[in-house]
This record gives sequence, C-alpha cells and structure tokens, in this order.
Amino acid sequence: MPIDPAAGGTWIAANDAGVVMALLNLNPAGPSTAAGNISRGEIIPALIGCSTVADALASSSHLHAADYGPFRLLLIDRDRRAHLISDGRQVRVHRLPSQSRAILFTSSGLGDHVVEPPRQALFDEMTRARGISAATQDAFHRHAWTQRPHLSVCMRRADARTVSHTLVNLRNQVVELDRAGKEVFSYSSQTGMIISAGKTRKGHTVVVEYTGECIHLDESGREVKKFSIGAVTLGTVGSHADILPNGHVVIPQYAQNKLTEYDANGRKVWEVSANRPTAVMRLPNGNTLVTSRLSRSIEEIDRSGRQVWQYQGDNAAPNYMLYARRR
Repeated sequence: MPIDPAAGGTWIAANDAGVVMALLNLNPAGPSTAAGNISRGEIIPALIGCSTVADALASSSHLHAADYGPFRLLLIDRDRRAHLISDGRQVRVHRLPSQSRAILFTSSGLGDHVVEPPRQALFDEMTRARGISAATQDAFHRHAWTQRPHLSVCMRRADARTVSHTLVNLRNQVVELDRAGKEVFSYSSQTGMIISAGKTRKGHTVVVEYTGECIHLDESGREVKKFSIGAVTLGTVGSHADILPNGHVVIPQYAQNKLTEYDANGRKVWEVSANRPTAVMRLPNGNTLVTSRLSRSIEEIDRSGRQVWQYQGDNAAPNYMLYARRR
C-alpha cells in the first residue's frame, strides 16, 4: 500500500487474499463535524490484514466514528462489495450495486456536493464514449477544466492541488517524475552514493549521502539546510534509511548495531540497538520495521526497542537475502 508522506497513513491498499480497500474523506453540506483525534489514514492499515470483506466488516465494528473525521470506505473482494459511510457520529454499512457498471465516488474540501455533479457528468460522458478501461480511467484522472480548475478531477486552487509524483533514487541521482513521466526535479549526488531520499510535508526533498551528509532541498533544488550525522557505515547492498514527513531521518547503523533517529536540525532524538540493520521504515503506529540482510530477518520494534513482531528467513539457503522494508 502507498504511504501518505504527510500523515503516514494510506487511502488505498490490496492484500494477497484479494481484498481491496479505498478510503475518501467525506465532506457533507452543512455544518462540519469535528475531525476527531485519529487520522483516517490509519483505518485501512488496521483492516487490510483481513482475508475477506466479511472479516473487514466485523473488524470495522470496533471503529468509533467520533475518533475520525467523516469518511467513505470501499471494501471489495471476489465475492462481495461493501461501502461504509461515517458522518463522524455513526458508521453505517451500505451495499454496493451488484451490476458491473462503473460507479464514481469523489471528494473535495469544497464540499462533495459541489464537485460531484460536474465530475459525474464527465465520468458518464467519457465511459460512454470510450468504455471502461484503464486508459479511460487515466484520462479521467488527468482531466482539468481550464475555466473551472477548482472543480476539476486534476484539481488546482489556491490552497490545494492534485499531486501524483514519484521520487526515484538512482543511487547517484534522485529524480522526481509527474504522472506523465516528465522529470520535474533532480539532484545529483555529491559523493556518488545516495543512501535514501524522501519528501517532507513542507515539500522539501531530503537526501542522505553515503558520507552522512543530510541535505534539505526546496522545490527549486536550492539547498536550505545541511548537516552531518557522520559516515553512514551501512556496509551492504540494499540499505535504506527512512525520511519522515517532519524532516527527521531514521538511519540503520549497520556497523554499530543500532538505529538512530535525527531531527531536521541533526540532533539525535532516538536510538536503540539492532542486529546489523540494513533497512528501516517508521510505521503509522510509531513502531519501526527493521530488515537485517545478515540475519535474514524482519522485525517490528516499539520505541523502547522491544520486538513486537518478527519474520525469520531461511538461514539454510546460501543465496537467500532479504531486502523488504515496507508494511
């Protein structure tokens, strides 16, 4: 599942049991409901371990509507489709139509009732003319009205815009690509080896060089901050540090057998022991996922360093390697 760089949660996911989930914010007309204390992006990660829609519905009964802002959650497997709607006071389950026609759900901070009519009309027009296909859906998501950019599917207004970019670490260079594959940002390594790169909620790109230089770049590529955390002695292929939305970096210190987190100013704010860590990922629940290529294991640890989950690979296979770092 993709991870939101700002909030750390997700809005869409699929698992190996064939369950697909998608979440949209709900913005009803009339007085707004309090947003709640928990990010809606944590709902899907809490349910995606379910093997069927029925299981997910049973698990969703434990959701407290008041904990989240209003939302719409779609649940689909090969046998069933379900639609959960929360108005911030109560979560209700609705059945989706069984027919095979395409159904549009859309959302906007302007109010869903504002954008639904024009977007639905466009969707109906495009699917009638072109049929239901991946190409049609791509064209729909790229569509923008010149005179009505705030209502467009590919939306643009003063306080928000639709962004779907991909950041690629080529080791000697970092490039950012838009939906069309056009390069919109690039950075070339100062040392010849980039360990990790990521985006912050401010829109900065953070790059960690092999020498331990942590560099913050603005959207134009201008260096706005730089500090050294010491040589990142990872010592193995497949190494990866995690860049957090707040600008912090979590470094797997392979040679020192530890994980270290630095804030955006280079101050050490967290450190725990770990056996030859090669890749890390901070999870939405605050725990950290750690991969060790040497021990061929993946473990989840809490803030104290206590192990709460582990996967052990096949130590008997001579060429067996683990590079996974994402949940």
